[in-house]
Amino acid sequence: MSTNSKILSVLFLLIIVLVSESAFAQSGIYVGGHFRRERTHTVADLKASGFTYVILFNVTVEANGDLTTDGQTICSNGSYVFGSTNPNYIADVTALKTGVTSINRVETCIGGWGSHSYTNIRNLVNSQGTGTSGILYRNFKALKTAIPSIDAINNDDEEAYDVNSATAFHIMLADIGYKTTLAPYMNKPYWQSLATNVNNQRSGAVDKIYLQWYEGGAGNNPCDWNINNIELHTGDLNYENGNTVTDKMTRAKNNCNSKGGFYWVYNDNNINLQELANRVNTIFGIRTKNLKEVANFYNDCDFKGFANGLEVGDYDLNRLQSLGIQNDLLSSLTVAEGFQVTLYDDANFSGNSKTYSGNVSCLVADGLNDKVSSLRIRTAGVTGLAGTYFIQNRNSGKYMDLAAEHIQENGGNIQQWEYAGGNNQQFQLTHLGDGTYRINVVASGKSVDVDGVSKDEGANVHQWDYVSGFNQQFVLVGTTDGHYKIIPKHSGKVVEVADASSSNGANVRQWGNNSQLCGQWKLVPTAARMASVEKKMLSTKNELTIYPSPVTQAIFFSSGELSGAKAAIFNVLGQPVINTVVSGNSIDVSTLKPGLYTIVISRDHKTIVKKFIKN
Repeated sequence: MSTNSKILSVLFLLIIVLVSESAFAQSGIYVGGHFRRERTHTVADLKASGFTYVILFNVTVEANGDLTTDGQTICSNGSYVFGSTNPNYIADVTALKTGVTSINRVETCIGGWGSHSYTNIRNLVNSQGTGTSGILYRNFKALKTAIPSIDAINNDDEEAYDVNSATAFHIMLADIGYKTTLAPYMNKPYWQSLATNVNNQRSGAVDKIYLQWYEGGAGNNPCDWNINNIELHTGDLNYENGNTVTDKMTRAKNNCNSKGGFYWVYNDNNINLQELANRVNTIFGIRTKNLKEVANFYNDCDFKGFANGLEVGDYDLNRLQSLGIQNDLLSSLTVAEGFQVTLYDDANFSGNSKTYSGNVSCLVADGLNDKVSSLRIRTAGVTGLAGTYFIQNRNSGKYMDLAAEHIQENGGNIQQWEYAGGNNQQFQLTHLGDGTYRINVVASGKSVDVDGVSKDEGANVHQWDYVSGFNQQFVLVGTTDGHYKIIPKHSGKVVEVADASSSNGANVRQWGNNSQLCGQWKLVPTAARMASVEKKMLSTKNELTIYPSPVTQAIFFSSGELSGAKAAIFNVLGQPVINTVVSGNSIDVSTLKPGLYTIVISRDHKTIVKKFIKN
């Protein structure tokens, strides 16, 4: 190997090390009740801060197991009740990691100076345990179900220091789906034992240590707190001298293997979040960017020199710069199908401009190279599609369908199924502007939703209460023969049937836009589809009878031709209660409640509909 090659190899390895260190480094801040009290700006301020994680302070565990904060109840008796006093809290916490944001992790803290939470936890663990019937499990499960975007519980025990009960509690949290982080300022043997016990039983459950290096913990040496190779961060006060913070965190990084830093606490308007985050991010080389947005921007032609990715919205110069896009530097961009970008050569959306759809490898020809000072991103779908439809997949011919067993539940799965006519296969499209639609399941009134606001391929599509999230809004783009791509506004990907399956029950998910047939859908007006059923009856229609009616145990068919046909039974609300395949000449309906039902039998693209009464 030549000398030059050796030098290049060393430099390449050095770059890998530096990039790896900055990729895993994190910066965070504890966030007090100010987050709720001033929600009209705190959510946006935190998203634009540059911090990569926030710790919501705090949750108090009461003696009876209730979860409270600032005297208000969050969860009680296994139910989330905070919505009655804080109706926007779920949406606000979810928004922290949604769209254009530097935040990729949200935690909530238990404990703190003067808190009796871990004493109460000890007593509840000793009296009730941590099983699914215990109040601790039920309340924290309710919290996770209500706000799944909370990733971890931060342990700031400054009173009880009981290893056995804390171990059991944090193992329970791991089983519910939370990570654990530790916030010690003293008593290292306790924290060492807790981390060891929990991770021995739930590997990786305790994944970060946030060392208090201020006030009561001011005398700590971070090098003494490297416990079991768990990632270490050091913290300081938001009002500490900037040079002091920089010196301390730099020493911890260089000498003690610290991977990040945090501040205590954001609880008023007199704090410059971006300045605080920038101190930590500069020390650890943190640069927050997102290449999964609907529009991505580059400082050089041919999509080189990535600046950042952005979601739908308006971006003046100040906002662009806060997101790492500098004035008069952009040279190329990519735009997902269904979206358009308007570039301006002056700030405040003024001066010469041009609107783009698709990818632009160089802005030189348009006179905008290295001149962009503001921009807008909009959806650009097909308008005039509001209405109620059956939604038919182009590849399989089957229909989008809400799984019958979860009709009224958040998280009820969206799948495909052959036509049955129930209102779990009917979807109402409401136009929100610029070819973007809210899609509601008629059976439940809930909205089609991409799980967890994920931008990843394979993210599940299900139903959820509508909270105006971009992951609940869809751009419709026409293809051919009356079919459309359904494009989630937050990701720019498409809604498709997984693996191009033709099977009943095949999952519907988000995937990259490759113009795949399984990612194209036909909107079939409900009235038209129902009318067509009357013209496509089975050959046995005139002869077929079902008996007895009223029925107690099983209904029987007068014809044996139906063996192997698909059968769906609907209640008077149009909700599917049985989906099955006819075997022989009968179907067991003993589990149905008394009432009037409709049975739809389908085979070979033909359908017959009958009614019966269940006693």
